[in-house]
Amino acid sequence: MPKSSDAAPLAAPRLHFIDGLRGVAMLMVLAFHCWLHGGAWRLDVPLGERHHLNMAAPLGLGYTGVHLFLVLSGFCLYWPFVKGGGRREPTLWEYAEKRCRRILPPYYVTLAIFGGLALAQALYRHSTPGIGFALNWLGLHALMLHNTQPAYIASVDPPLWSLALEFQLYILFPVLVEALRRFSAARVLLLVLAFSAGFRAVAVHALPGAALWMQGVFLDSVFSRCFEFALGMFAAAFVAQWHVQGKVPTSRNTALLVAGGVLALMALDGCVFHLGIVSDAKWGVLYAILVVAASRPDGVLHRALSARWIVTLGVFSYSVYLIHEPLVVALSGWATRRHVIGPAMAAFDLALLLPLMLGLGYVFHRLFERPFMSPPDTRRARAFPPVSPTRTAEVMGGKA
Repeated sequence: MPKSSDAAPLAAPRLHFIDGLRGVAMLMVLAFHCWLHGGAWRLDVPLGERHHLNMAAPLGLGYTGVHLFLVLSGFCLYWPFVKGGGRREPTLWEYAEKRCRRILPPYYVTLAIFGGLALAQALYRHSTPGIGFALNWLGLHALMLHNTQPAYIASVDPPLWSLALEFQLYILFPVLVEALRRFSAARVLLLVLAFSAGFRAVAVHALPGAALWMQGVFLDSVFSRCFEFALGMFAAAFVAQWHVQGKVPTSRNTALLVAGGVLALMALDGCVFHLGIVSDAKWGVLYAILVVAASRPDGVLHRALSARWIVTLGVFSYSVYLIHEPLVVALSGWATRRHVIGPAMAAFDLALLLPLMLGLGYVFHRLFERPFMSPPDTRRARAFPPVSPTRTAEVMGGKA
């Protein structure tokens, strides 16, 4: 590994900024769905006589909040393995038990609510196909396999596709941990990127034109999206070494190489976007850089993301994510049938629908998520503990 670049020692930051980033990711996805199901409305500001600036255009990028969630997931899961401080690493069983206890109870409540409504509707209509679909939906979602079936990956409650992906990434996580123990982080990242891009390229080119509807299953599978998760793990190791040793664990040449790689990914994405081979990787790199930048405690970004309001949103972001889209679809449809369009729909979404989803998400959080979380006082006060310099250097540089 290249020699580390010296940097001024940093005060130990707290994990508030991670919850702040979760809040940002949730708001991005929520605003995107409100905008999308509201008819992708425009807010045009005139620029001269012939040109307009659509102020709502950034909402179209809200779907990338999922990329940020994946990076944060890798960061948070890997942090206990690199933070040191005299604590032993969690065992595989402890890791699995903690993750299941954290995500499954509110997830299964969500399945019971929306899957139960779909089944009740089918029973009321005496629809045999509808009953079969609802039962299959419940079964596949209960087993976290719905993202393998095109008919179920985005039905009833579409955001749940990413929960299956997350669960499958948890299964892959021990493999990545062992790889990072044996090899340098850069080597592991390059291998994961090559595998992911290769899988996506084969998936796109191997499917006949009649099977294009299958591409969503392949392009959003664990084999396709593992690079963003691995980037989050790399960011955790990077931040650990940066803050304990007061050094940036990379050389200037390596930093330039990374910057060049990001630019190359963006250029390649523009050239072959229709293939979708590197589009997710590009966003993963950008959000991993954001996570590292936000960890600097004396920075404006860190302070902004540690503000109480955005941290609070991050704490119950999972609940909002679970329940919001079916409700947004229903209420947006209700407004559309009453001819609420354009600026009126924008006002409906931003002033009514979005705050309502946040409120309902908070209620859901208090009832079905919070009882399974760590005590809020210890969780919020948890600081970046001392990290073993030997351990973090091992992770960043590898043993090979």
